[in-house]
Amino acid sequence: MNTHFYSENFQSTWFTKENFFRFILLALFLRVLLMPFFGHVDVLSEARRIYFWDVSGVYFDDISRNATALFQLLFYKVFSVFIPHEAMAFEHTDMANSTATPAEYFEFLGHPNIFRILFVIKIPFLVADLVTAWAIFALCGRTSAARAATVLWLFNPITLFAFYIFGRFESIPIMFCVLSMLAFQNKRVLLSALLLGLSINSREIFIFLGPAFLAVLFSSGSRDMSLSTKVWASIIVVFALSVSLQLISLTGDGSDSFGREVSSIATEGRVDYLFKFIVGSFLVFPMVYFATLLFAWNSEDESVALLPFVFSSVLFSFFVFSSHTAHYTSWMFMFVCLYLAKQPKLLKPALMLCVTWFFYNLAITDLGVFTTWLASPLSNHFSGLPHFPGLYNALGLNKALDLLTYGRIWSTFYRACLLYLFVQIAWEFIKARRLNSVGEAG
Repeated sequence: MNTHFYSENFQSTWFTKENFFRFILLALFLRVLLMPFFGHVDVLSEARRIYFWDVSGVYFDDISRNATALFQLLFYKVFSVFIPHEAMAFEHTDMANSTATPAEYFEFLGHPNIFRILFVIKIPFLVADLVTAWAIFALCGRTSAARAATVLWLFNPITLFAFYIFGRFESIPIMFCVLSMLAFQNKRVLLSALLLGLSINSREIFIFLGPAFLAVLFSSGSRDMSLSTKVWASIIVVFALSVSLQLISLTGDGSDSFGREVSSIATEGRVDYLFKFIVGSFLVFPMVYFATLLFAWNSEDESVALLPFVFSSVLFSFFVFSSHTAHYTSWMFMFVCLYLAKQPKLLKPALMLCVTWFFYNLAITDLGVFTTWLASPLSNHFSGLPHFPGLYNALGLNKALDLLTYGRIWSTFYRACLLYLFVQIAWEFIKARRLNSVGEAG
C-alpha cells in the first residue's frame, strides 16, 4: 500500500514543475513586499519580549508559547545585527508590562528604520510559513496534486493576512503541527510526538491535539507500532501538555521572571469562552471534541490516514462552534490545503471560505484589527481612515440591515463553508476506508 495519504489525481497544466517554481518565486516576492509595511500593535509587544529576553536573559513566561518565543529568539540573535538602535525601537521603562499601547506603537513607527525592523521581526514567520509549504508538498506525495495544495497555501489571503499584515506568529505552531503529521506519515512516531509537543507549547489551541494524538496512538489502526514506541511517544506528549497547562513548571517556580503568579491556562480569558458556548444544557465544542476522541480511539483505520483527519476534526469543530478573530482561521487552513490534494472540488468552497471570512471579519472588527490601520507603517494617515462598521452606519445602511444582523449573516455563511468543507473531508475519509476494505477483502 502507498504510505502517502495522498495520490496523483489533480492533473492540470497550471501545476507543472516549471509553473510550480514560478509560483514559489511569486509567493516569495509577495511576502517580501508585505513584510515591511504592515503590522498590528501586537507586533511591537511581541518584539519587546524577545528583545528583552535577548539583552537581559529574562524570559517573559507566557502560557503555552514557550516554543514560539524560543524560535523567535534564535532568529533575533542572528538577524538583530541588521537593526540599528534596538533600544530606541524596543526599550520600555516597565518591561514587566510589555504589551504596547497604540501611542507607543505610533512612537515605534517613527523609528527611522521601521521598515527594516518590521521585516526582520517577521523573518521567523516567513521561514515557518515556507517550511509549512514544503511539509504540505511532502505530505501530499510531491505530485501535481501536492503542487496544487501548496499553491493554495502560498496564496490564500487568510494566512497572508495573519502572518504578514496582522503580523502574528501563527505560522510557527502551524509549522510544528504539519511537520508532526509528516513525521507520523513517515513512521517516525517519536519525532512526531516531539514536534507535536513543540506545537502544543507554541499556541494554546494546539493543546487539544495532544489527547487526539494519544487517541490515534492507542487505536486499533496503530497495532503495528511497538508498545515501547507508544509509551515513549505518550510520555513526550503528556509532558508537553503538562508544561503548557502549567501542571509542570520548567523553572520549578509558580511565579514568572517578575515575581507575578503564573496562572493556569484554565483561567485564561482567551480560552475561557470555549467552555461557555452553551446550547441548552450542554457545551458544544467540548461535546464534539470528546466525541472525536472516542472516534479516534475506537477506530480501526490506518493511523497514517486517521491522524490528519482527527486533527482536522478538532480544529474544524473549534471554528464552527466558537467565536474567534480573523488571524485565528490560519490555524485550520492547512487542512483545507492538505485535503485539496485528494479532492480537487474543494477548491471552490475553499475560495468561498476566504470570501466569507473577509466579509464576516469586516463586520466584527474594531479599529486596528481588520482595517487600514494595519498599514500605518506606510503612513500614519492610514490609521485615520474610517473602518467598515463606522462607514456602514455613516452611510445609513444600518437602517436597511443593522450591523449586528449583517455580521450574523456573514458568520453563518462562513461557518457553512467550514461545515461543508469538513463534510467533504469526512466523505473522502469514508471513501478511502471503503477502498481499503475492498482491497483487503480482495
